[in-house]
Order: sequence, then structure tokens, then C-alpha cells
Amino acid sequence: MACLVKAVYVRSKEQKLAQLWYESFNFEIHMDLMHISKVHGVIFKFDDSKAKTNNGHLSLEETPAYVIALRGTDDSYDIWHDLRMLFERLSCCNRVSTSTETVKDVLIDQKMENRHKIWLAGHSLGATIATYVGLSIAETNGIYLKSFLFNPPFTKYNEDINNLRIPYFKILRMPNFVITGIRNIAGVLFRPLMTKAEDDSNDFKNIQEWIPHLFVNPNDLICNGFIGYFENKKKFKLMKPGIIFTNGKRNLYRFPWKVDKHSTNLLPSGRLITNTSKLDNYSHALRQWWRDDLELDYKDYKYIFQHDN
Repeated sequence: MACLVKAVYVRSKEQKLAQLWYESFNFEIHMDLMHISKVHGVIFKFDDSKAKTNNGHLSLEETPAYVIALRGTDDSYDIWHDLRMLFERLSCCNRVSTSTETVKDVLIDQKMENRHKIWLAGHSLGATIATYVGLSIAETNGIYLKSFLFNPPFTKYNEDINNLRIPYFKILRMPNFVITGIRNIAGVLFRPLMTKAEDDSNDFKNIQEWIPHLFVNPNDLICNGFIGYFENKKKFKLMKPGIIFTNGKRNLYRFPWKVDKHSTNLLPSGRLITNTSKLDNYSHALRQWWRDDLELDYKDYKYIFQHDN
């Protein structure tokens, strides 16, 4: 899957060179996902007949029919999307809506028994977009796409993370009163601009069956927050994006410019795949994931919905 995402990076610059990254795995281009005249994603279609001829796949039943691959930040315009992600406004951008609707169209064209063969893959910013797509499809269609998220950004930082004393956050760690103070000051200064939000901590009940594969590196400050999150998920407040707790009570307010319904960080379930190899020089690079000397640690985390008494 990492090689297909690499093909998207290359295809956005040189289409002929990109062929080497997907044709060797018996895939072909089904559709390009474009934005501002540039490729940000590709829908790859698996060529069964070619695979049988090459005899490169031992089990064709387990191969995907389509893979929607999304690249990460590659130019200055992508940085604008990175900022939208930080301010929790990425879900309303054209890339997310186009990717989601395209995936839905592909699902409609497939028979029900073949829909499990539609896979998602993305790196960095592309992993975040793939997460939005996966969450949307799970919630609205009840279909749980097999997903491969390479170095997905983790942007949450609050008292919960600070209290965990996770070594990955030692650079960011600060006294809790500082974090609480910043939160309270923001609540006072921006209160006139904020809107009341419903407290629904049970939103996970609609999407907990979706279990994406998250590929993270402990040395990558962009994505290693997922390690601490999943290992200590019970200690986290299940909060919607853009919400501030005020006065220590369940009074919730949302910044009006934050429109994302779900947080791509506070995932209910996931398979965490950690790269434990000594690869400090390129901990956020996509190329680490196709090395043949990788040392990986796997762990599944499944959210169990509990009804309130």
C-alpha cells in the first residue's frame, strides 16, 4: 500500500515514472483525484488477468479490487490544507468531499459482497483525509473500509496527554495549570464568538467498528501521539473537535470556525503498527514502510460501547 501512495506523489510530477510503482503490483489507473490541476489522489484498479499471467499473487481472493491512495504535503498549497487540519476545518474542503463522494460512487458500482475489496491508503495529510473518508463512510453507509494510514498526524494536546508522562511528549510537556489557564483564557476571550455545543460522548457508537491500520514511528513527533493515545485511551476525555470545557463542568462550547464533526485523532478503534527499527533519519518518510528489514509491533484496540445507566 505504501508503494501505491508513493505512486501518487510521483504521478503528481511525472506520470511515466509513477507506472513503476503500481504496475509491478498489477494495478492500473482507474481515476485521478485532482485539485487545482494537480493530482492529490489516485484510484487504482487491480488487474486480475495481469496478476494471473504474472502469477505474482498467491491468493487473488484477498486482493483489493480498488485502492484509493492519497498523498501528503508536497507543495506550498498543501500547507494550506495542513493549517485547515490544525484548525479542524479540513472536512469541509474540496479534497475531502471529492474523495468521499468518489469512494461512494465506487462502492455503488460494486456488488455488496465485493465492497470489502475497496481499500483506503494515505500518508501524512493524505492519511488524515483518508480518515475523514473512512469515518464518513462508516457513519453514513455502515461500510468499514480496510484502511492503511501511514504517519497520520496527531494534533491533540491537552491535560490528558500532559498527565500521561509519555516520553514522546517530553518536548511539549508543560505544567497542567498552564494548559488549563490557556484553555480558560481562550474561553473568556472567544466566548462571544462561540456557540453552544451538545455533549454527546457516545458518538463513537456509530463508528467503533471501523478499525484502520495506523503505521506510526515513535521518533516521529507528527504521528507518535497515537501511541500514547491508544495505550491510555481510557484516560482521555472523549471530546468533539473544537470544544472547550468551561468552569470544570460539562458546559461545552465550540469555536464557530471549527466545523469538523469527528476528530481524526480521537479514533474509537484501530490497529496500531509501530516501527521499532532504528530509522531516526526519516521517521516521517513514507519510504520506511516498504523496507524489508522493518521491525514492527502490532496491537489492536477495539472500542466497546457502554450504555449510560
